[in-house]
Amino acid sequence: MQLFVSLPRLLCSALLACSLGGSLASAAPVKRPPPEQTTVVAVEDGHVLRVRLGRWERRVRLACVDSPEKSQLPWTTASKQALAEQLPVGSAITVEMRARDVFDRIVAVVRRDGRDVALPLLQNGFLFVHDGYLGRCDDLPYAAAEAQAREKQLGVWSEPGGIQRPWDLRQEQQQKNPQAPLDAEP
Repeated sequence: MQLFVSLPRLLCSALLACSLGGSLASAAPVKRPPPEQTTVVAVEDGHVLRVRLGRWERRVRLACVDSPEKSQLPWTTASKQALAEQLPVGSAITVEMRARDVFDRIVAVVRRDGRDVALPLLQNGFLFVHDGYLGRCDDLPYAAAEAQAREKQLGVWSEPGGIQRPWDLRQEQQQKNPQAPLDAEP
């Protein structure tokens, strides 16, 4: 069973559509695999969890969001705790796979009882919208949810301008020490 659409295949399809006089908008839509019913095994941080898919444990990264880095205390702890409260170990969830990242994690929208678990985390300022990570996110109401938290100054937005974005922090750390391995997974 194919769990994701390969980026090269997607790019080739888009380029072919454009070369034939079409546009990216007219390219065939990405066919996503059917949602998978699974169980939460553990919450690793504010946007990564482990689940049981069949006989295997797999890591799942919430699509289109990022959580504070380990060094961004107390926000990283609050983010992980908020996700763990929504997804206690043993919870039945639905994983809507979108891709697989370079760390071999499934990137997915995760639902519990039909509700997107990332949405309330964004609304309460525990996560950041990060649509630059693997694909389009404009089909999800995440930007509006983050804006709501920012307006109400909740969570990471309780500090003026919000805390440093995790992807900016990772880039800054890499620039300071380019020889260091990138061991922080986004």
